Amino acid sequence: MGIPFSGCDATTLCYPLDVLFMMVSYAGILLPRFQIITSSEDVEAMASKVTAPIRIQAVTPFMGYSGCVVTDPSEVARAVEQSIGTVGKLLVSESRCGAGRREASVLATAECPYPLEGSIVGEDAALLQACLDASTSFVKHVLYGKGYALLQFVEDEPGVLVLDHFVLNPDLSQLVPKVPHLPELLLKDALVSARAPCFCVALHSDSRKGYHLCAAHTIKKDDIVFDDECRSFAVVTKPYVDKNWDVDMKKTFSEYAWPLDSEGHLYAIWEKDPRRWRPINHSCDPNCIFDSPYSLNVIASRDIARGEDLSMDYATFCDVTMKPFECLCGAPTCRGTIRPNDGAIRQYGTHSWIRQKGNSETKELLQS
Repeated sequence: MGIPFSGCDATTLCYPLDVLFMMVSYAGILLPRFQIITSSEDVEAMASKVTAPIRIQAVTPFMGYSGCVVTDPSEVARAVEQSIGTVGKLLVSESRCGAGRREASVLATAECPYPLEGSIVGEDAALLQACLDASTSFVKHVLYGKGYALLQFVEDEPGVLVLDHFVLNPDLSQLVPKVPHLPELLLKDALVSARAPCFCVALHSDSRKGYHLCAAHTIKKDDIVFDDECRSFAVVTKPYVDKNWDVDMKKTFSEYAWPLDSEGHLYAIWEKDPRRWRPINHSCDPNCIFDSPYSLNVIASRDIARGEDLSMDYATFCDVTMKPFECLCGAPTCRGTIRPNDGAIRQYGTHSWIRQKGNSETKELLQS
């Protein structure tokens, strides 16, 4: 949104704790044995799966993953039962901190991991490096490169690290003496969040003409305009559209869908969230093209001034499902009626959406 802030983004902070544990697991970081508890039956089954000391935490993010450690085995069941009645769904994990095991606490940030304290720090370079590597993986696969977290590692067995617990967006006030350049780190993190898109949706001067995209600031040639590699899209298959959509929806499909394959089968369509809509206009001499070779990313084909309309040649990414239309771009190279064809695509080389042989119908219409 272009508003500077430091720390994890809102999406990450809204994940339930059990989802975060799943993300940590797929990040290749070893977790302690744990159980998800939702009922008294789960408490009975838990006894054979986790042993004290245990950490009891609420799963819901709106409780702040609040929790406590129970060291007395005879108190475990009672404490868990009581917590279910108070906060509902729980995550109960074994906790070995302070049990004579070697430990290390690390501040994991997008910049780099900072070892803070613990017996591993300064004693075992190899094990400390394993902590730092796990912290880097946490930032990459759990935080997606934004924000910071306090990670507490424990040596569960000789040479085997376990992430005992973690805190997202921890209180950093006590960490300033321990982390070099922490204020600069937070500023850099905030500036990343403040990066606004280089385009904005604008209303035409004649509101009856609807909306268009324009440059939010000066864009240099070859700068990325749409960073679409690894982006999620709403997708649909053409057979599904043919079978299930009504006439109005099929008309919208012919005007706004674009193919994700060369066989006329899979298409990207408009998002349900209107904040992700990008009503870019067509031009026969566009200032935006696909990156090479055949990338999903869209780049500036030349320098673009702030406020200038953004445009693409629809023929570079639409196929035979596109409804032909009369172009009014006014470019010297204007083709008049716009439809997908090999001639229009060929001039862009690898800066167009990929074209393969396709089916006979597609091939015939592209060559017309």
